[in-house]
Amino acid sequence: MTLKTIKAGAQPNDGTGDNLRSGAQIINENFAELDQRAAQASAQLNSIETGATKNRPDAELLDRANHTGTQLASTISDFSRAAVKRVIVSTGSIDDIKTPGQYAIIGPGSTSLPGAPVLEGVPRVNGFLDVTSLEQVSGAPLDTIMQEWHAPAAKPSWVRHWSSAQGWSAWTRVLYEGDCGVGAKSNAPFLGVNLNPDRYLTGGYVVGQFDIAPHGLRTGALISQAGSNETVCSQQFVDWADGRIYTRTMQSNVWNEWKKGLLAGDSGLGIADGIPIVSDCDTARTQGVYRCNPGALHAPRTTTYGTLEVSVHSKDSGCQTYTTTRGHAEGEQKFFRTFSGTGGMFSRWFEILKEGDYGIGGRSAVTIGSADAVPANGIFRITDGTPGGPGFFGTLTHHQHDDSSFIQTAINVSTGIMWVRQRLGGTTGQWKRVNMEGTYLPRNAQGSLTDLNAITGRQVLWADGSVKNIPLPGDWYVEVFGLEAGAVGDYCMQRASLLSVDSPVWTRKKINGVWFAWTQEHAGSGSIRMHDLNAVVGGGTYRYDPNSLNTPSAGTYGTLTIAMYDATNWTQTALTTAAHEMWVRGCTNGSIWPWRRVTLT
Repeated sequence: MTLKTIKAGAQPNDGTGDNLRSGAQIINENFAELDQRAAQASAQLNSIETGATKNRPDAELLDRANHTGTQLASTISDFSRAAVKRVIVSTGSIDDIKTPGQYAIIGPGSTSLPGAPVLEGVPRVNGFLDVTSLEQVSGAPLDTIMQEWHAPAAKPSWVRHWSSAQGWSAWTRVLYEGDCGVGAKSNAPFLGVNLNPDRYLTGGYVVGQFDIAPHGLRTGALISQAGSNETVCSQQFVDWADGRIYTRTMQSNVWNEWKKGLLAGDSGLGIADGIPIVSDCDTARTQGVYRCNPGALHAPRTTTYGTLEVSVHSKDSGCQTYTTTRGHAEGEQKFFRTFSGTGGMFSRWFEILKEGDYGIGGRSAVTIGSADAVPANGIFRITDGTPGGPGFFGTLTHHQHDDSSFIQTAINVSTGIMWVRQRLGGTTGQWKRVNMEGTYLPRNAQGSLTDLNAITGRQVLWADGSVKNIPLPGDWYVEVFGLEAGAVGDYCMQRASLLSVDSPVWTRKKINGVWFAWTQEHAGSGSIRMHDLNAVVGGGTYRYDPNSLNTPSAGTYGTLTIAMYDATNWTQTALTTAAHEMWVRGCTNGSIWPWRRVTLT
């Protein structure tokens, strides 16, 4: 039954409330209800008293409450109070607390007791310790013990076990929802600001503001992966501001520097448009790809757009590759340079050549406009009309020494003959033929030799009777000695000898641009020996011996004087050295007369 309420009315005597009789009836009914409720409560109390623990034996209390057995039963007759009362421990070692029960650990002087669990390198000082055990046989010594440590603020908590065989195990932290990110949704605790990530070695993640050196303070989630021992660990940090990831590792208790992860667009990576622009190539020292507009400082070419790729080896060393959008016959042009040393000093730019540039790796050499104005080292094509060239179709190899000096070699594609010249200090020398060791002289250089007057450079020739200005008709071995005095080719000497046995040597000179006549060299104190007196090659005085052919008389020694009109018209006078006999004969239009003895009186 519910207690009733007497209506008092809105105003005195307004007739809206209960009258005196009605009020008295309500009061009587309410008292009856209260008497009934009191009787029911008394009956319930009597039943509780009957089953209470008051004045129960110690054995029963020990069995029901893990009582220590040292207190009198009368002291814990209030069972509910005895169950939560803890023993205060302020001395000794926690390792020695093996008796089942509940304890309050209070470290003396804010110092921890031995055996206390450790959080982030700091031993716990105060806490609640619960000890439970497992007995193999009732009344036998304790075999297995478990300790649970609870912080005064309810968490964190730790647990460990003891056995007679292995002793105490290590403390294991008990994780609650949200701890280290376990089961957290929106309740992960924010640990604070300006935190040191070195302290967080437990596997999992925590959130807060951390010092991610050298990148500064960052707010986000710190993820730790514990290693197989306390000397190794790895961490990642996710910045809530931009989603960037930082990572580092610890080896032998030494942390490596935080490495910053790259996002799409960083240093031009992972994007199709909007590559970062640099206005000075010297400032681009971070790994990545950049864009340069015309006019960019320290670019190899400043008149075109370009792409700059940077590869960093260390803080002060690396390399750059620059690609222009135009500038090469086959498209873009590429350059390369490095930076190194203190402060990262840059080298000069070097052009990266493509296949075929300057004849390198190409199948067809580029035709050069002038051999006197070659742009760079390389191999080029020349023609018989190339200015400054040697005057034939072939290839030209250019070796640049400096701005005013070079060496050039040219090879005739028809004859395979090599020519060379040099420029020294701005003065260019004449082309000179190179005679290869072990090769033979081509006759008339396969038709290119027509006049000995045109040959003034140092070389060796084989000239036949078709060549102009030879000493006499026939095949001649010619040596040319060019001098560098005066204008090129104004001073020269030529030596010539017929390709026959005992042929005399002829010489002539060009002085100040004027050629002088051929003259026959004399062999000093002895005349030239003739092997065959019919083989007349020039006028002069000769000697013969018994081994010479076509002598006036067999087995004699003598001298021979030849007077020549030309190669087919001449006279000979022979004088023997022993008998002093004189012999004469002649040749008319190639017909040689017989020898005739001259009688002396």
